[in-house]
Amino acid sequence: RIDVSISYDNSTGNPHNPNHPPKRVTWGTASTDEMGRMALWVVPVIDSEAEVLQRVRWRAVQRAWVTQALESPDAWESIPRRIRERFDADGDERLSDIEKEAIRKYLDKGVDRASRRRSAESP
Repeated sequence: RIDVSISYDNSTGNPHNPNHPPKRVTWGTASTDEMGRMALWVVPVIDSEAEVLQRVRWRAVQRAWVTQALESPDAWESIPRRIRERFDADGDERLSDIEKEAIRKYLDKGVDRASRRRSAESP
């Protein structure tokens, strides 16, 4: 298990804070957004496992990204369109708590399935 903690000082006491008074900052790609990131490079021992590793990795990244987006007040805009369309059961273009939980379960199942497939394919 690897845990990463990234913190930002968005207080009035930070002389480098560009916002006076401070304002809520969310993740994004602009220089004024929170952009904390941690990278971990993994290389398969057996070349034939590269494709499986890539699938597992992508699913885990997707799950982390969507899970973080689900906590955002503007979750609807932060979630990929194909996931929104699949899980917006009532078609109201908002994600209820029940719909968000269905997304989490779907992503958890995908990560577990990819991990099991990797184990089954290993020698």
